[in-house]
Amino acid sequence: MQITHERLLEMVENGIPLMDIPKELRSSDVCLAGVKKKGEALKYVPEEKRTSDICLEAVKKKGEALKYVPERERTLAICLAAVKQDSWVLSFVPEKERIEELCWAAVKQSGLALMDVPEKWRTMAICLAAVKENGWALRLVPEEERTKELCWAAVKQSGMVLMDVPEKWRTSDICLEAVKKQGEALQFIPEGKRTLAIYLAAVKENGWALRFVPEEKRTEELCWAAVKQSGLALTDVPEKRRTMAICLAAVKQNGLALRLVPKEECTEELCLAAVKENGTALTEVPEKWRTPDICLAAVKNRGEMLQYVPEERRTMAICLAAVKENGRTLWLVPEEERTEELCREAVKQSGLALTSVPEKWCTLDICLAAVKENGLALRFVPEEKRTEELCWVAVKQNGTALMDVPEKLRTSDICSAAVKNWWEALRYVPEENRTASIYLAAIKQNGWALRLVPKEQCTEELCWAAAKSPRRYIDFKF
Repeated sequence: MQITHERLLEMVENGIPLMDIPKELRSSDVCLAGVKKKGEALKYVPEEKRTSDICLEAVKKKGEALKYVPERERTLAICLAAVKQDSWVLSFVPEKERIEELCWAAVKQSGLALMDVPEKWRTMAICLAAVKENGWALRLVPEEERTKELCWAAVKQSGMVLMDVPEKWRTSDICLEAVKKQGEALQFIPEGKRTLAIYLAAVKENGWALRFVPEEKRTEELCWAAVKQSGLALTDVPEKRRTMAICLAAVKQNGLALRLVPKEECTEELCLAAVKENGTALTEVPEKWRTPDICLAAVKNRGEMLQYVPEERRTMAICLAAVKENGRTLWLVPEEERTEELCREAVKQSGLALTSVPEKWCTLDICLAAVKENGLALRFVPEEKRTEELCWVAVKQNGTALMDVPEKLRTSDICSAAVKNWWEALRYVPEENRTASIYLAAIKQNGWALRLVPKEQCTEELCWAAAKSPRRYIDFKF
């Protein structure tokens, strides 16, 4: 493959990594194109070609590339561009060169960059900018310098930062703001400042915060708010508050909260509400309440719950609902009860359910429905039933299905359709059908397909297509 300078430049602009270009071909403009595409490619730019222009473009794309910038080129403009792109590179700048402007750019991009700001620049203004961007930057400010304004800004950004707020600033207002942001911040509020309003705000934001409320203060209102936000918060609701109504609210929010209700207290209404929200809750439903209605609701939500339906209650309606939700559950139906309708619905939902279809129902119609949903289902079609029509549908849905197409049916057209769908189908194309157009179709999807082409058939067109494809590949030996 003859590569001109213009073509080489185009390849790099299209995404060929600079590291794959032979060193002797890495001209200044090729290097510039490379770092514009990927900043860290500066690592592969010859030292003498790392000019200010190339270095600037590299750090604009990837701030971390600053570590590959020669000392002579680390100007303010380049350092500033780097920290604006990635604040953490401030640590690559020698401390004596970290001027105020650089520090400001860094903390605006990431508040935690405050750790690399020299003491002389840690003004109240820069600390405020840092905590506004990331509340956790508050812990980088010495405790005696944490003002009320700083603390306010920090908890507004992240409620859990309340743990780093000095006791004297944990006022009712700041505490309320913190739990509104993150309910679990309630654990860091001094006992004397925990008002009903604060408790309520906390559990409304996160029901699990109820565990940080003293049990004697868990009022009905608080418990209701908690389970509405998170049904599993029912675990922290005192026994005397666990009314049927509150349990019902809990399972409606999260069906798995049913496991927190004593089995003897489970009613049909509770169980039905739970499985409607999450079919998996059927595992927590007492045997006596696994009625046809409850089981039907469960499998409509999660088909695989059919395995928890008592065998004597596995009606056709329940089995049908299960396979419609998850075709793979067909295997849970006794073989003698797998009707044609069940099998058809199962493969329509999941083509691979064909593996559980009895031989007598492996009709062309059902097999066709299966491969339409998933071409790989072709491997479960008896070989004598793999017609040209079936194979066509299968490879169009998933080109890899070509591996299961009988040899005699692997025509040029079917092979071409398979490769157009998925390039790796090229591996299953018979040698006599591997034409230039099939190679080209594969390579246009993934340049690495060029490696499947015999060297004597690697034309310039194929090599160029590989260099331009979404998954670019180039072998300069060609």
